[in-house]
Amino acid sequence: MTPKKQFQQALLCDTAKEMRQHLRKMAQPIIERWWTTGDIQAVFVASPLVGTLPNQINPSPTHSGLCMSLDLSTLALIVATDLDDHDSFLDARSRINLAITEPDIHSRKDSSGKSKTGFTFGRPHNLEDDYLTGLIDQAEKSGGIFLETPMEYTLKNTMSLVLITELMAADDTLGTDCIAEIVQHCMSGEQGPFLSALTAYNEGDRLTLNDHGGYDVSEELSFNQHYKYIHNRLSDAEVEPAIETAAAPSALTLPDEGQATILDAVLSAAGMPDIKTMVTKINSSTADMSAATLKISELETKLKQTAAAAIAVAPVVTKADASGTIPSGKVVTKNAAEVFNMTGAAKAQFDFNIPVWEWDGVHPHVPVIDPSYIFRPEELLRGLYALLTNQRAYFYGHTGTGKTTLIEQMAARLLWPFMRVNFDSEITRMDLIGRDTLSTEGGVTVSKFEDGILPQAMSGPYILCCDEVDFVRPDVAYVMQRALEGNGLLLTEDGGRVIEAHNMFRMFATGNTQGQGDEHGMYAGARPQSMAFLDRFTVWCQVDYLGANDRKKLIKAKVPSLNDTQLELVCQYTKEHLEAFKSAKVMQPLSPRGMISLAQAIGMFVSMAEDGGESAAIKRAFGTTILDRATSTDHAVMRGIVDRLV
Repeated sequence: MTPKKQFQQALLCDTAKEMRQHLRKMAQPIIERWWTTGDIQAVFVASPLVGTLPNQINPSPTHSGLCMSLDLSTLALIVATDLDDHDSFLDARSRINLAITEPDIHSRKDSSGKSKTGFTFGRPHNLEDDYLTGLIDQAEKSGGIFLETPMEYTLKNTMSLVLITELMAADDTLGTDCIAEIVQHCMSGEQGPFLSALTAYNEGDRLTLNDHGGYDVSEELSFNQHYKYIHNRLSDAEVEPAIETAAAPSALTLPDEGQATILDAVLSAAGMPDIKTMVTKINSSTADMSAATLKISELETKLKQTAAAAIAVAPVVTKADASGTIPSGKVVTKNAAEVFNMTGAAKAQFDFNIPVWEWDGVHPHVPVIDPSYIFRPEELLRGLYALLTNQRAYFYGHTGTGKTTLIEQMAARLLWPFMRVNFDSEITRMDLIGRDTLSTEGGVTVSKFEDGILPQAMSGPYILCCDEVDFVRPDVAYVMQRALEGNGLLLTEDGGRVIEAHNMFRMFATGNTQGQGDEHGMYAGARPQSMAFLDRFTVWCQVDYLGANDRKKLIKAKVPSLNDTQLELVCQYTKEHLEAFKSAKVMQPLSPRGMISLAQAIGMFVSMAEDGGESAAIKRAFGTTILDRATSTDHAVMRGIVDRLV
């Protein structure tokens, strides 16, 4: 039975309990494809509805936990969207995420009074009750045809017309009432009743009806075998079934004039087109499907060739023992395109396996997933390359381009523990390596060596992000030389103890410059670093600001309340501000955080404004988030942009 047919049967269950049972069974594997364990943990942590307070619920942060927490309409949305031919599942998943993390804005309030939280958990606010009712009505009225693919629909109706034609040719004594009932069953899309109708109207010894109103043929026979049986009994000849496989059917021919007249009369009475129109439409669908089949075959061949050349990672069996609040975990391999939700052309580019952690509980050092974060393929590919090959990567670019966030969100999707250290001129060797500390044990003062950030990170499966590494003193940076080479770390302060790096330890660095001084004149304090230090980084990536399309997607995801005009305003201002910043006309950057803050302020102030006061409200939003923090020189330039756009 096809998934679409299963969905139809679930919708037609007699009780809500049975429907919920069937929908959960169908939704569970879809949830496992749509969300990683880390995704679910992240949205649960961010949700004000999840917890141990009296007005909260505490579902398990797992796929089954999420599935068991959703209501019938949301489960139906997940299944129906997954059965769609388009990428609308991305929108559905985002709506459910927002309903969980921001229920006051995006979730449906509970009208029954039974929910502890006051909301229907995970149900988008615009998912009305008539959504599920409409699906049920469709399932009842259409006989399942609305759930079938065009191929299945065409095959059934082609087979039905073939059977009608064969029956009429074999027995010209059939009356109009007989044909009308056959057509009715035919157009319902149900194979069993239609075949029963065919057999019930045959006379003589062609078919023998049994006591139950059926005919003496095994119920286990396939549809093609049913057809062959009926065809042979009608014509007393061995004839192969008209359709043996799910290939595109061959073109139909019109019945003769007498048969067409009878069929047209019946079809007209039933409010359906004449037989010529139906045959022409089916033949046209057949040609379209033949072309589509060829195109799909070519696409599958291309994808197989791409997959054969893709990067493959052997399964990793490393485990991290539980210690305190650190859960036990293991590494598995998953497809990169699925983990990072890549679509379109990028999906084939990321068709390779990557290591992903699975933890028995919530790891305190795994970052929280930002479901609206936009991964750009080029930067992500270089980051994953560094992770897979255990090379040291240096990401550089203007402030606010998202260098650190990129590494952090990579770790979040991979459930990889993450440590970040912000480098500045005050970072010392002791901060990195560790130091002796005095403590009292049993009334006696003892000296104990406390590891710094570097040996702590190296001892476990951590991604260490050395943030703004171009601000560190060059002599302090030399402490990391051996660690950057992958040769462990010698702690001379602790009796020459050697820290061997964990085999899943990785190092990344970020900077506003390439480590050779500030060539933009914008980053006071950035130091030229030793070329010996920089040479240890073997993967380099320049990170630029988000492109126009990505900026628009991010704003729509973060601030869905903006209308199209307001959205275009924010995007256009951001474009011109960044151009002014890159050309040094202004010294104030505009990061994605600032862009989102501006969009939120516009949405809030406009909603509070009186009629006709939208322009003043928008300018107030610019002043609150952008202009009032600027120097007088920057203010003049940016104010000019605002006055021109608003």
